[in-house]
Parts: sequence; structure tokens; C-alpha cells
Amino acid sequence: MVEEEADTFHEDTDSTDSPVPSNSEHDDIVEINVGGEVTIQSKRSTLCLVEGSMFANMFSGRLENAITRDKEGRVFVDEDPELVRVIVNFLRYKKKENPVRP
Repeated sequence: MVEEEADTFHEDTDSTDSPVPSNSEHDDIVEINVGGEVTIQSKRSTLCLVEGSMFANMFSGRLENAITRDKEGRVFVDEDPELVRVIVNFLRYKKKENPVRP
């Protein structure tokens, strides 16, 4: 029963409904300048994990021309670096989470 649920979960998460496919072509490393104080690097698929979130909207590619960038071309997010760090770390752990034993 649990294995069937896990298989169903993987089938659902592997569907094309995801804002950014997890293949290497769309899973580049994104550099984010947070508040001009901190640079955070993360995989695009991690940032787009929660559909409809600010990060998913920013990094899905749909708003590429509307994103503010710093002098080095990094995405600029004018938020508290500590809060953004917590959110990105949450997404990283969520991505690794076992669907059978969350």
C-alpha cells in the first residue's frame, strides 16, 4: 500500500505540470543577490518547488525580462537576507523529503 502511494506520488511529481522541469537543461544554478548583502546560489528547480510562490514565479522563466538584476547579472531580491536564507533552506529540505515518511 505505501509503495503504491509512493509510486503515485512520483508519477504525479514527474508530470509536466511542474513550473520548471527537473532535467538538467532547466536546472541551472541561480545566483540571488539578497538585499545587497548576501549572495545565495540554488538550483532553479529548488526555487520553483512551490508552484505559485514568489520564487516559482520569478525563476520559472515566464518573468525573465521583468526581474531586477545587479551589476554582475545576479537576480536582486530586496528582502531580509536571513528570511530568504530560511526560505531557500526550507525548499532544499522539502525537495529531499521522502514522500512516504515526510
